[in-house]
Amino acid sequence: MNILFLDTGFDKTSETFRKQRSSVKGCNNVCLYKKAEKSLLDKIIMALGIYLFPPLLLFAYGNWKKELDDYDLFIIPSRRPAKYAAKYIKKKTGKRVIVWYWNLVTDKEIPPDYCKKIGCEPWTFDKKDSKKYSMRFGDTYYFPGFVENPDSRMIKNDVFYVGISRPGREEFLNDLETYLKGHDMTCRINLAAIPTDSKKVREKYTGRMTYEEIINAIGETRAILDLNREDQTGLTLRPLEALFFKRKLVTNNEHIKNYKVYNPENVFVVKENDFTGLEDFLKKPYIPAANEEEIVKRYNFSDWLDRIVKEEEAD
Repeated sequence: MNILFLDTGFDKTSETFRKQRSSVKGCNNVCLYKKAEKSLLDKIIMALGIYLFPPLLLFAYGNWKKELDDYDLFIIPSRRPAKYAAKYIKKKTGKRVIVWYWNLVTDKEIPPDYCKKIGCEPWTFDKKDSKKYSMRFGDTYYFPGFVENPDSRMIKNDVFYVGISRPGREEFLNDLETYLKGHDMTCRINLAAIPTDSKKVREKYTGRMTYEEIINAIGETRAILDLNREDQTGLTLRPLEALFFKRKLVTNNEHIKNYKVYNPENVFVVKENDFTGLEDFLKKPYIPAANEEEIVKRYNFSDWLDRIVKEEEAD
């Protein structure tokens, strides 16, 4: 079974993830686009292709479109620029095409009903979206190749957070920092701006971290902070990083209790900025679950891929 996995990332983190996915036998992960950076002409072609004449997108897509006969299964991103790719691959090959939603369904994603209409399979990381749009639930995954003796590093912070600015996050982080300082505890916060933020806001926040920097920060902290969007129930990378690196997790996602990654000994759920009990939680050591090796294996990318191939939804 040869699998082509497409993604839309241009940054170093995307390149790092592509290497990890491609390290799994039978899986080749490449970028949807032909260039690592989009020129003005590329952006114009993509805009025209998305909104007016979809076949134009073939000029922006990479060389993978010439190698379709080499693959038995295709996994493509759910982002709007991949909409024509889904139709093109399905029509050219007649083979299984998975549209993978590692984001909530919004107007930036391919409509799930469109995927079904053209014979593709929409799979999602979010249980709520799975039920709402009648998609298959695949859960999410991580890469064991990132984990290298994190326990041997010196702990410098009690809590580490990395993420982008969203409404309410700055206030939450300020409240958390105040609480931790009041209990003689430390935190490292990396809140990055998004492109639509004003210049004033971008200057206020920190720059984006590479994934190597994130891994180093995880190795130097007791607990990882996970902040989800209010309407999201699916897992971000943060809970999986906590599981694989054996770090505690502080999260605002109450739905985590419905996932196998949840262990009350190591997961603290924050409700309405109430940090009562967080100090005691952070001072206690990480306690592995009795079946932790089995859970870690389940969230391994290779196992996730195997379930997709076998058409087995996550439970």
